[in-house]
Amino acid sequence: MKIFTFVCLFVSVIMISSCSLLRNNKGFVPIEAFAGDTLQYIKTNFDNRKEAYVGKKFKYFLKDINVPLNSYFADFVFKGEMGCEGIAFFVNENVDGNGGSKPIIVHVKWERLLPSEEPSRMERDNGQTWTKQEEGFYKGVIIKDICTTEWGTCTECAK
Repeated sequence: MKIFTFVCLFVSVIMISSCSLLRNNKGFVPIEAFAGDTLQYIKTNFDNRKEAYVGKKFKYFLKDINVPLNSYFADFVFKGEMGCEGIAFFVNENVDGNGGSKPIIVHVKWERLLPSEEPSRMERDNGQTWTKQEEGFYKGVIIKDICTTEWGTCTECAK
Protein backbone atom coordinates (compact mmCIF):
# COMPACT_ATOMS: atom_id res chain seq x y z
CA MET A 1 0.00 0.00 0.00
CA LYS A 2 2.83 2.39 0.84
CA ILE A 3 4.48 1.73 -2.51
CA PHE A 4 1.22 2.38 -4.38
CA THR A 5 0.72 5.68 -2.51
CA PHE A 6 4.31 6.71 -3.24
CA VAL A 7 3.94 5.85 -6.96
CA CYS A 8 0.68 7.83 -7.21
CA LEU A 9 2.25 10.81 -5.49
CA PHE A 10 5.34 10.64 -7.71
CA VAL A 11 3.26 10.44 -10.92
CA SER A 12 1.12 13.38 -9.77
CA VAL A 13 4.18 15.55 -9.14
CA ILE A 14 5.61 14.69 -12.58
CA MET A 15 2.31 15.51 -14.30
CA ILE A 16 1.91 18.84 -12.48
CA SER A 17 5.51 19.79 -13.31
CA SER A 18 5.03 18.88 -16.98
CA CYS A 19 1.83 20.92 -17.24
CA SER A 20 3.56 23.90 -15.64
CA LEU A 21 6.43 23.74 -18.13
CA LEU A 22 4.04 23.48 -21.09
CA ARG A 23 2.00 26.43 -19.82
CA ASN A 24 5.14 28.60 -19.48
CA ASN A 25 6.22 27.87 -23.06
CA LYS A 26 2.83 28.55 -24.66
CA GLY A 27 3.45 30.91 -27.57
CA PHE A 28 7.24 30.57 -27.39
CA VAL A 29 8.78 30.75 -30.89
CA PRO A 30 12.23 29.13 -31.43
CA ILE A 31 15.07 31.43 -32.44
CA GLU A 32 15.48 29.63 -35.78
CA ALA A 33 12.11 31.05 -36.90
CA PHE A 34 13.48 34.62 -36.81
CA ALA A 35 16.18 34.26 -39.50
CA GLY A 36 18.81 36.08 -37.44
CA ASP A 37 16.55 38.89 -36.17
CA THR A 38 17.54 38.68 -32.52
CA LEU A 39 15.59 41.80 -31.53
CA GLN A 40 12.33 40.35 -32.84
CA TYR A 41 13.07 37.02 -31.14
CA ILE A 42 13.60 38.76 -27.79
CA LYS A 43 10.54 41.02 -28.16
CA THR A 44 8.27 38.14 -29.24
CA ASN A 45 9.33 35.69 -26.57
CA PHE A 46 10.16 37.88 -23.60
CA ASP A 47 8.58 41.35 -23.97
CA ASN A 48 5.31 40.06 -25.40
CA ARG A 49 5.21 36.98 -23.15
CA LYS A 50 6.54 38.51 -19.95
CA GLU A 51 3.59 37.04 -18.01
CA ALA A 52 5.24 33.63 -18.48
CA TYR A 53 8.20 34.88 -16.39
CA VAL A 54 6.88 37.60 -14.06
CA GLY A 55 6.46 36.22 -10.55
CA LYS A 56 8.75 33.28 -11.34
CA LYS A 57 12.39 32.55 -10.63
CA PHE A 58 15.01 33.99 -12.96
CA LYS A 59 16.27 30.48 -13.76
CA TYR A 60 13.26 29.97 -16.10
CA PHE A 61 14.22 33.05 -18.10
CA LEU A 62 17.82 31.78 -18.31
CA LYS A 63 16.61 28.37 -19.48
CA ASP A 64 14.61 29.89 -22.35
CA ILE A 65 16.74 32.81 -23.57
CA ASN A 66 18.85 30.72 -26.03
CA VAL A 67 21.22 33.56 -26.97
CA PRO A 68 24.64 34.23 -25.47
CA LEU A 69 24.54 36.49 -22.43
CA ASN A 70 28.04 37.90 -22.43
CA SER A 71 28.05 41.21 -20.61
CA TYR A 72 25.62 42.74 -18.16
CA PHE A 73 25.27 45.43 -15.55
CA ALA A 74 23.40 45.48 -12.28
CA ASP A 75 20.81 48.21 -11.90
CA PHE A 76 21.68 49.88 -8.60
CA VAL A 77 19.29 52.37 -6.98
CA PHE A 78 18.95 54.15 -3.68
CA LYS A 79 15.53 53.61 -2.09
CA GLY A 80 16.23 54.36 1.54
CA GLU A 81 19.19 52.02 1.15
CA MET A 82 21.45 51.07 -1.75
CA GLY A 83 20.25 47.99 -3.59
CA CYS A 84 20.07 46.11 -6.86
CA GLU A 85 16.63 46.36 -8.48
CA GLY A 86 17.51 44.34 -11.58
CA ILE A 87 20.05 43.55 -14.25
CA ALA A 88 20.43 44.36 -17.91
CA PHE A 89 22.10 42.16 -20.51
CA PHE A 90 23.83 43.23 -23.68
CA VAL A 91 22.66 40.58 -26.12
CA ASN A 92 24.42 40.12 -29.47
CA GLU A 93 23.94 42.94 -31.90
CA ASN A 94 20.87 43.51 -34.05
CA VAL A 95 21.65 44.55 -37.64
CA ASP A 96 19.78 47.66 -38.73
CA GLY A 97 18.65 48.59 -42.27
CA ASN A 98 21.79 50.64 -42.99
CA GLY A 99 24.22 47.78 -42.45
CA GLY A 100 25.07 49.01 -38.95
CA SER A 101 24.23 47.34 -35.70
CA LYS A 102 23.07 48.22 -32.21
CA PRO A 103 23.34 46.10 -29.07
CA ILE A 104 20.06 44.82 -27.70
CA ILE A 105 19.59 45.42 -23.99
CA VAL A 106 17.29 43.09 -22.06
CA HIS A 107 16.25 44.59 -18.73
CA VAL A 108 15.08 42.25 -15.97
CA LYS A 109 13.67 43.88 -12.83
CA TRP A 110 13.42 42.03 -9.51
CA GLU A 111 10.32 41.75 -7.36
CA ARG A 112 12.27 42.96 -4.33
CA LEU A 113 15.39 45.08 -3.91
CA LEU A 114 18.51 42.95 -3.37
CA PRO A 115 21.33 44.07 -1.06
CA SER A 116 24.01 45.66 -3.26
CA GLU A 117 27.14 44.09 -1.77
CA GLU A 118 27.25 40.78 -3.68
CA PRO A 119 26.07 42.11 -7.07
CA SER A 120 28.59 44.94 -6.78
CA ARG A 121 31.42 42.55 -5.89
CA MET A 122 30.61 40.19 -8.79
CA GLU A 123 30.46 43.05 -11.29
CA ARG A 124 33.83 44.32 -10.09
CA ASP A 125 35.52 40.89 -9.88
CA ASN A 126 34.18 39.56 -13.20
CA GLY A 127 34.29 42.80 -15.19
CA GLN A 128 30.53 42.74 -15.89
CA THR A 129 30.96 39.42 -17.71
CA TRP A 130 28.11 36.97 -17.14
CA THR A 131 29.54 33.85 -15.49
CA LYS A 132 28.28 30.78 -13.65
CA GLN A 133 28.84 32.74 -10.44
CA GLU A 134 26.27 35.38 -11.45
CA GLU A 135 23.90 32.71 -12.71
CA GLY A 136 24.12 30.88 -9.38
CA PHE A 137 23.49 34.07 -7.42
CA TYR A 138 20.53 35.40 -9.44
CA LYS A 139 18.76 32.17 -10.53
CA GLY A 140 16.43 32.09 -7.52
CA VAL A 141 15.45 35.77 -7.64
CA ILE A 142 11.81 36.48 -8.59
CA ILE A 143 11.18 38.55 -11.74
CA LYS A 144 8.99 41.67 -11.56
CA ASP A 145 9.31 42.88 -15.16
CA ILE A 146 11.14 42.32 -18.45
CA CYS A 147 11.63 44.77 -21.28
CA THR A 148 13.94 45.26 -24.23
CA THR A 149 15.61 48.34 -25.65
CA GLU A 150 18.25 49.01 -28.27
CA TRP A 151 21.41 50.92 -27.48
CA GLY A 152 20.85 54.63 -28.03
CA THR A 153 17.08 54.59 -27.63
CA CYS A 154 15.38 56.56 -24.90
CA THR A 155 12.75 53.93 -24.18
CA GLU A 156 12.61 53.08 -20.49
CA CYS A 157 11.13 50.03 -18.89
CA ALA A 158 8.17 50.43 -16.58
CA LYS A 159 9.29 51.23 -13.04
